[in-house]
Amino acid sequence: MPALNLENLDPKAKGLRLHKHDAAGNLRACELIIFKNGAAAINTVLRRAAIAGMVKCEPFDESPNFFADVYVDEQTSTQTILLDQKSYSRLKNHWMRCKLEPFQ
Repeated sequence: MPALNLENLDPKAKGLRLHKHDAAGNLRACELIIFKNGAAAINTVLRRAAIAGMVKCEPFDESPNFFADVYVDEQTSTQTILLDQKSYSRLKNHWMRCKLEPFQ
């Protein structure tokens, strides 16, 4: 398994919000999931997602199709984690079940 660089995960992290670009190119966000055990729980679900696909907790230049924003509270995002379709799907549908938010 490739290095995830989860040591770069914000230790104050409390939640994740998944995002993806749909077939029409629209950015779709999922509901924010706040974890009771914070960074430790986020670390666990990201490691589990990495079994299915790519998870990178490091700066990146490309415009990703799948990613997760890390939140320290319900209003503040501190970093972005790069995902692929498989890891996104595993998170969304298994490890942190969440719904896509409706278009605004």
